[in-house]
Amino acid sequence: MFKKQLKTPAGSWAQAELSSYDYSFSEEINTKEEESTQVKTVEVPEEEKYSTEKDETVNVQEVNEVSKSDSESEVEANDFELPDSTQLPDEVHKLAPEELKPLLNFFKDENKDIALLSCLTSLSSIFPNVSVIHRNDLYYPNLYLLVIGKAASGKGNILVGKKIIRDLLEELKTKNPDFHIAGNISSSKMIQRLAGSGESGNLIIETEADTISQNFKSEWGNFSSILRTSFHHEEASIDRVGLKEKLSQNPKLSLAIAGTPLQLIPLIGTPENGLYSRMMFYNIKKSGWIDDDEEETYDAQEEEMARLNKLFLDLNSSVNSIARRMKLSRVQKKLLNDNLKKAFEYLVEAGLESEDTVKRLGAILVRIFTIYTILEIKDELTEDKSEFDCSENAFNFGLSLFPFLLKSSIEDKLN
Repeated sequence: MFKKQLKTPAGSWAQAELSSYDYSFSEEINTKEEESTQVKTVEVPEEEKYSTEKDETVNVQEVNEVSKSDSESEVEANDFELPDSTQLPDEVHKLAPEELKPLLNFFKDENKDIALLSCLTSLSSIFPNVSVIHRNDLYYPNLYLLVIGKAASGKGNILVGKKIIRDLLEELKTKNPDFHIAGNISSSKMIQRLAGSGESGNLIIETEADTISQNFKSEWGNFSSILRTSFHHEEASIDRVGLKEKLSQNPKLSLAIAGTPLQLIPLIGTPENGLYSRMMFYNIKKSGWIDDDEEETYDAQEEEMARLNKLFLDLNSSVNSIARRMKLSRVQKKLLNDNLKKAFEYLVEAGLESEDTVKRLGAILVRIFTIYTILEIKDELTEDKSEFDCSENAFNFGLSLFPFLLKSSIEDKLN
């Protein structure tokens, strides 16, 4: 078992990294980085320029090489650390999107975490006209979420995300009946629904993973490969005797599933399964008795749900009115790359080579950046604004969330 103690609060390593770069979202170029790469010059006294003595000659190239050697010897320590728990601390929730905080305040502990992640996943399905480029690949906001826990442990809170867009779902049924997909569907039907929805995308939300897992027991029902290709918006197809289905357009699928460990075995299999590294995982640890809250909050929650439903119904229409793209600054790209690289090196040092998990978490993070930024600058997304910048708050939130998502993804390997 490999474990390291977390010496700093969640996200502090990322904030320290930001400070070390004089991070500013108004800057397009990291001036410190540029200065460090400039050629160093050495002022040579006039009388020494014409000296015939070899030992008095100043060799500028040698001085530069020595300086470079000294700088390379001072290798920066890897300050990335995995948290001790998968539960999100208050520091992460304080950075959550402002529009979601009033609703999240009705939940506690792990239930609050599930509500947050489920909201992000559902929202990832309603902006099909927004994209972002990461590692020279084009991605849409769509996320995959898998919540694991015992029976009656709070997995049902995965439906919170569905509840905040229920009015939009009703409207989409009339415009796009293929948008919402039930879990008990065959691979052939799955492709038909993805193709039928086209550029509008799709959403699957299931509170019982065995609804999907039952289909995985037969070859005809196994759409694991479709889920894997859909994560990257790649073409999916089935070509068997008597059946030929092909998805010609880029699938845009969001997926939220909850289940017990036994229910999930047929679905995910082992960490070596490619679907595994495409998921955001959340492992419920506290499944003991929870006292009934003395304060009844149902009506207040419903009121907040109604507010969010109106917001996202309007936002879906305005944001998707034109094709838009979010862009990360050069500094943001470097910081994201540095943090992913540190996490990868940390795992390698621990004997946990999870390159695919870290790389795909990078793709997951830029999608979260996109969703968060849309919520933050929604009033600025006018008809003539086809490009917008990743916000500072979105970037900080994603980096703070990152180590906890990674912890959940590789937890089986740590034990």
